[in-house]
Amino acid sequence: MKYFSFEDMSKQQEALVANAQKLNKLAITNFEKMAALQMNALRSCSELGLNQLKSLAEVKDPQALQGYVQTQAEAVKALAEKMIADAKTVTEMGVAYNQEAQKVAQEALSKVTAKAA
Repeated sequence: MKYFSFEDMSKQQEALVANAQKLNKLAITNFEKMAALQMNALRSCSELGLNQLKSLAEVKDPQALQGYVQTQAEAVKALAEKMIADAKTVTEMGVAYNQEAQKVAQEALSKVTAKAA
């Protein structure tokens, strides 16, 4: 029968902390990517809205109004396409994060089970 020493306990705690650090770094990287994506989306939406307001301010007659309405429909379509692309990116980021987190967990589990055997 083997008894655990303080050295064994210290090594286990170091391994636990190392895995927590890996997960924290992964989370921070993912957060940075998400923040950049959101800032880009905010910038795009703001520019689109301001451009549409500027175009509306230039409407002086029925023909200009008709042109504005046409560009409004195109702007909404472009915005919807961007939102779909952003949603796809977020999904891909989530899948990648999940895979990396599972990889870290599997590595930790394999080390624990190898020591237990």
